[in-house]
Amino acid sequence: TYASRIDNHLQPLLGALRLDQITARVIDEYRVIRIGEGAAVRTVNAELSCLSAILSKAVARGDLPAAARAKVSWLRTEERSIRVLSASDEDRLLIASTPRLRPLIQFALQTGLRREELVSLTWADIDSTRREVVVTAERAKSRRRRAVPLNREALAILRELQRAPAKHGRIFGYKSL
Repeated sequence: TYASRIDNHLQPLLGALRLDQITARVIDEYRVIRIGEGAAVRTVNAELSCLSAILSKAVARGDLPAAARAKVSWLRTEERSIRVLSASDEDRLLIASTPRLRPLIQFALQTGLRREELVSLTWADIDSTRREVVVTAERAKSRRRRAVPLNREALAILRELQRAPAKHGRIFGYKSL
């Protein structure tokens, strides 16, 4: 994702500049150009986050003096509404899915786990006594360990999957999606 943001957006607009030439004014101009091109505010903020990481890395490596690092400020965004699938949306999704993918989708609908959290799940992550799945800090987007409760439907999916041998040591047998 970072490489795509760099190659497609940051490089074309900022690539001719040295890191110490990227000032707050240059960043402001970048924002205006990208919004003018029709980029969403969240997209521009993601690109600015990437730029901020690049500048921080340059300071950490000694390639850019800390005093020369431009402060990156983000655009204000509105709170996003939580999107929830309706029962008919869930049904259509499950009907359109392949038999191999269906248990993963059903489990995702029951737990709310993210894609990478789902594909990396192992049986060691399941605590059937406490009826929860543990998402380790390394696998969580927030980089914080958390426990997600398992309802009857999620537990039934896991019981069914225990009968079939898992590939790659993962519950759902996927390395990625």
